[in-house]
Amino acid sequence: MTCGDVAPDPFAKVHRVGSAIDDPEAVVSGADLILRFNHWAERQGLAGWTQRSLVKELKARGFEEGRRSDYRGLKGLRLR
Repeated sequence: MTCGDVAPDPFAKVHRVGSAIDDPEAVVSGADLILRFNHWAERQGLAGWTQRSLVKELKARGFEEGRRSDYRGLKGLRLR
């Protein structure tokens, strides 16, 4: 990547690649989400993120925290 290049938006393809599905009733665990995201990032040649950074970015994009009896995560997404 050169100075003029813009880093790819890692969220631009999330629905196209079939990794995540909008589902208003679902709650995906932060641990599952970061594992899947970092696996995708590695395949794209991008650096991995921390779970905290990923959740913060997704919350900035309108997702809300959710809770199930055994884990915390984000509402509105489920993984395939």
